[in-house]
Amino acid sequence: MNAKPTHCILISILLTVLGLPAATAQHENGFLATDSIIQNAKLATLARYPDANDVMIDDEIVVTYTPDGKSVTWDDTAIKVLTEEGRRDNRVLSFHFNQSYGNLTVTLIQTISEGGKVTDHDIDKISATMTDRSQMSSNIYDPNDKILRVNIPSLEINDVVRYVVRRETTKPRVPNTFSDFETLEYTSPIMRYSYTVNA
Repeated sequence: MNAKPTHCILISILLTVLGLPAATAQHENGFLATDSIIQNAKLATLARYPDANDVMIDDEIVVTYTPDGKSVTWDDTAIKVLTEEGRRDNRVLSFHFNQSYGNLTVTLIQTISEGGKVTDHDIDKISATMTDRSQMSSNIYDPNDKILRVNIPSLEINDVVRYVVRRETTKPRVPNTFSDFETLEYTSPIMRYSYTVNA
């Protein structure tokens, strides 16, 4: 796929220093406003993005870390499906993590129809955690490398998939050192992407 965004992309990176233990804050329902997602989704069309199978409408990531290197990351993402291939690609969501160093929880899964109807899905019924079997072909195998897979039912073209993920680092790979990485690019057009670090 050779997607060429023609809409304004907003990517922001913020670093803030807080005096409060923000890592304890809970954001199970995410940061994004549903009305804004619906309005912005109207701008994501095949006419505007003729080479895209889907469009990232919004992605709000907030990371909070502590001096010992532990951290909590909340990620609220909304993606609009434009084609049949995009529908297949987003029907199953996969989230990778290693149990030796932390855990991952999906706290919200929604589909938003073209008409604006919001459907909340029962995460326990549509998700499963398993060992990453792609390691089988590698010389190194770690049974703690896991994948949490979510199967989204009845996903249609022009639907928006929204999910909120909480990722916690309980054991830093380097003691007393915080580390993280985010790729500021995507295989599909990005309308808005925000990454905030609270220290």
